Amino acid sequence: MNCAQIIEPSITLSVSTKAYPTASRGRLLLHALLWGAAAAAISTATVPKTHSDWTALSVALGGGAFACCFLAAGARHQIGTLWSLAALGATIQVRLGAPISRTILLLLAGVGAFIVLTALSRRLARQPWPLQRLYRAGMILSSLSLFLRLLPASAGNLDNGQINLPLGGLSLQSGEFTRILFIIGMGLITLDLVEASRAGAFGRSEYRRLAGALLVGIPYLGLLAVVDQGPAALTVAGIAWIAIASARIRHWVIRRRAAAGMMTVIAALLIFASAGLFSRALQRLADVLHPQGQLDAGLRAMKFGGLVGGGTGSSPLIGWVPEVGSDYVPAVVAADYGLAMLALTGSALLIALGSLIMRLRWKEGVQPLIASGLGFSLLLQSLLSLFGVLGAIPLTGISAPALAITGSAFLPTMIILGFLAGTSTEQPPANQTRIAGTFPLRWVAAVFAVLCAVTALTPVDLTLRDQLILPRGDILTADGQVIAATSSDGGRLYPQGALYSEIGASIKNYAAYGLESVAGYQLVCGGRLSFWDHFANLLRPAPCRTAALITSLQENLQETAARTLGTSPGEVVVLDARTGAVLTLYSSNQADPGALPAGAIPASPSRRGAFAPGSVFKLVTGAAALIDHLDTSQAPLTELNLEKTVLPNYAGFTCPDNSIATMLSRSCNTTAGYIAKNLGQERLKEVATHYFGTDSAPGYDGGDATPIVTGLLTPLSTDQLVRTGIGQESVTANVLNIAAVTMTVARSASEGSPAQPVPSPHIVGGYCSSSGWQTAEETATTHDPLPSSAADELMNGMRQAAHTGTAAALGAALPPGIDIAAKSGTAETGTDGHSIEGWVTTVLKNRFVVTVHVHGADTSADAKASTVAAAVLLSIQQKEPAAATGCPDIKNGGIQ
Repeated sequence: MNCAQIIEPSITLSVSTKAYPTASRGRLLLHALLWGAAAAAISTATVPKTHSDWTALSVALGGGAFACCFLAAGARHQIGTLWSLAALGATIQVRLGAPISRTILLLLAGVGAFIVLTALSRRLARQPWPLQRLYRAGMILSSLSLFLRLLPASAGNLDNGQINLPLGGLSLQSGEFTRILFIIGMGLITLDLVEASRAGAFGRSEYRRLAGALLVGIPYLGLLAVVDQGPAALTVAGIAWIAIASARIRHWVIRRRAAAGMMTVIAALLIFASAGLFSRALQRLADVLHPQGQLDAGLRAMKFGGLVGGGTGSSPLIGWVPEVGSDYVPAVVAADYGLAMLALTGSALLIALGSLIMRLRWKEGVQPLIASGLGFSLLLQSLLSLFGVLGAIPLTGISAPALAITGSAFLPTMIILGFLAGTSTEQPPANQTRIAGTFPLRWVAAVFAVLCAVTALTPVDLTLRDQLILPRGDILTADGQVIAATSSDGGRLYPQGALYSEIGASIKNYAAYGLESVAGYQLVCGGRLSFWDHFANLLRPAPCRTAALITSLQENLQETAARTLGTSPGEVVVLDARTGAVLTLYSSNQADPGALPAGAIPASPSRRGAFAPGSVFKLVTGAAALIDHLDTSQAPLTELNLEKTVLPNYAGFTCPDNSIATMLSRSCNTTAGYIAKNLGQERLKEVATHYFGTDSAPGYDGGDATPIVTGLLTPLSTDQLVRTGIGQESVTANVLNIAAVTMTVARSASEGSPAQPVPSPHIVGGYCSSSGWQTAEETATTHDPLPSSAADELMNGMRQAAHTGTAAALGAALPPGIDIAAKSGTAETGTDGHSIEGWVTTVLKNRFVVTVHVHGADTSADAKASTVAAAVLLSIQQKEPAAATGCPDIKNGGIQ
């Protein structure tokens, strides 16, 4: 830059008055009209038409673009480009929920700021700049900027410097405006000191001036650096640009090295002078290398939009991105309109600002140098914002100029643009070309476009939170009953209410539970892609195709359980012992999943409950005795003497004998307690863990499930161990646990599948989509089967219980000749000893396991459990359940 005419020592600083050709007024008017029409057209094409006053926004954008372009004269095309971007940014604000009236108010304020600054800068360009006033004006502006930046501290807003305005709910961050004042003030001081140095007159007076400037500048820059590194970097860069541009360095290599060196030194001083700043810088870098939080959410939303987006409001993931209306506005552009649109808008922003700055090089004087410093800070802000959103560099507290239509971003941008437009020339001299000035930025724009393309082709890893906002497929029973569906507004519907409450729930934008959680990805993206989807993946990631999840649940069994249990508090589980499929999973008195408020967690007692199992736990105790061939012939028949008390049989009855089969059929406490006492805690724990998976999380595929807790993992006294052997003490379980225990016994018997490992209970049968049926992954096995001899003896005792023992009511309720085995149980809980947990677990035809638990205040809970089990067993006998092997016919035609 030729700075020879900047300063005449001891006289004045003035701008060059060299005249350049200007466009005719008619041509200027035509261009302004075209740019105004372009801004209005962009707004009309993109703003949601659901707003009744969308036309007012288009008119405001068109009128603002026209007025600014007409006033900008030589910079009309650059300003028109930036207003076109502002039209897209205004649409984004409305799309994110900002009132149109407030957006229009900001646009009008921006137009006013641009007009005032353009007129003011042109007026100043015609005035002399006395040398002796440069420093004074610079100190006044720098001190004022420090004062205004500290002013919000009185309201407790020192961190962001926010000032709330009583005008349309607007708020401003003072730092965005004081940065402009500070760059101008320190720029004037810099020019004064640089000229003194060039004139060889840098003496005591100049050192005092430098000290005064540092007394104001260091606190301001230190405050910015501590609060946020981004604005501090922009401020330093603007001042450094002015200092370097004012120096007489003509060789471009030296000039660039000087610029890089000065900015590096100042940035390093700021970093090490500010407490904790170095660690924050390292954290920002770590976020880039391993995206998380805001950056991770923004990248996922942009990748999901692909190269070609779906239009305004099409991105469902953008709502998860913090500060999306300011710092991450470019992410909305990519998410809604595609990364190709972001590449276009980002390149246009960089080239327009670069071209606008380069026009200042064709003019000479103080004002162009100050304007160039402001312009460079704005250009650097654009670079940091655009590349930061893509994760190429750290991003902190910086909005994209022109795109972010907020009070703290748009108004400062228009102030700087007005200063640039009022200082720019109509066209360059003959020996300078526009291409030479903008060529480096075109390379930067090209790199940005390539980075956008690479981001578009990167796979999208959807998180659990993303799945809560995307459309989901239906959940159905094996026979076609719709359990869950998605409404037109994206909410989740549960047409059967609480009948299927145990499968889980999904609350849009908040959380998912049970099957809705563990199968969330398959419901959202489990559908197979078509050939066209794979082809379209070249332009954008293949869209998620929802899939309907087909459970193994049977509608008639679920309804039978609900009808028979009624309002009695309890749960019912039915398993197919051959496959482990869950045919029924029901709990009474549960909330409708569709009516759950945010923050509520479904109780899900059938899989997450923890109740004393009582005598049904004797299946585990008996299995341990049979596996170890424990001799029970010495077990007492009436009561078992313990260290501090005695253990009687229920109601003091005497067991007919002390065999394992009789222990199960008549529920003899004395035999079970004798087994636990003589096996010992360690061996009982080993058998329970190895063959029944106690004290470890079940492998259930329908959501989190509570395991059987035995208490055997901690040392127990003899009395405690004996009570554990009969299912009391600290033993807890739920119906899914006890059904799984019973399934292990049934599968291990000679009539079952002794050679095959025992699977976990599973509820997912498969998935249906437009491409047809997809079988679910095989359920992982949890443990080995019991020895068949032990299982046969357990089944023998259970068969006796179902016909002549404690569960004889079940055998009487079924037609003669049906193979039925059962084990009942009763547990007294509560401090009053009168709360009863009634249990019954049965095996029909050595295949179907029906387990019922009823909670009551007296022994009627036992009778209710048997009544419910008998009704479900009869329903199975009348219509044997069929496994889901294909897509069922939806019984109610689906939910719209």
